[in-house]
Amino acid sequence: FADLSLTLARLPVFYKHRDFLFYRPWTFALPNVLVRIPSSLFESIIWVAITYYTMGFAPEASRFFKHLLVVFMLQQMAAGLFRVTAGLCRTVVVTNTAGSLAVLIMFVLGGFILPKDAIPKWWVWAYWCSPLTYAYIAFSSNEMHSPRWMDKFVPDGKRLGVAVLENSGVFTNKEWYWIATGALLGFTILFNVLFSLSLMYLNRK
Repeated sequence: FADLSLTLARLPVFYKHRDFLFYRPWTFALPNVLVRIPSSLFESIIWVAITYYTMGFAPEASRFFKHLLVVFMLQQMAAGLFRVTAGLCRTVVVTNTAGSLAVLIMFVLGGFILPKDAIPKWWVWAYWCSPLTYAYIAFSSNEMHSPRWMDKFVPDGKRLGVAVLENSGVFTNKEWYWIATGALLGFTILFNVLFSLSLMYLNRK
């Protein structure tokens, strides 16, 4: 949510500069994205370093770094989402309302609170459109394909990790980790492109 207020605070000055043809909108949008990457990476490292092992996730170092990658991509996606929300709405009240509604829908229909099979059929499209769906798939796939889950079996002969993923409505192929991470990257690019377009074509209030 920090990017909502930061972006809204910068928009009035940007619109003045744009109207006087000082620079193109993408030269405002691109630095906003790039300048946040180092701090976002630092925050992701601190967060994962504190929480990963204390939550009892798989101890392998490779899974730690794959988890870190998803957290970082998730943070970049969220920043892009809130930037484009601010760029489209342009007022504090509308932006906060739209941002809160988007977060609510993504959380409820992201596959964790409501598994995919429990989501009404007319809302399944929102499940696939929610970036949190892909973050959840990546986190689950990374954890459940670790040896401590895959080396154990349930009574019907399935591996424990596969059984947990099936019960949660998550794809069981481990390739879905990279598919879901790539989807987060795609959402990040999409939101930042939309942010640039909103700066290009929309006027202040």
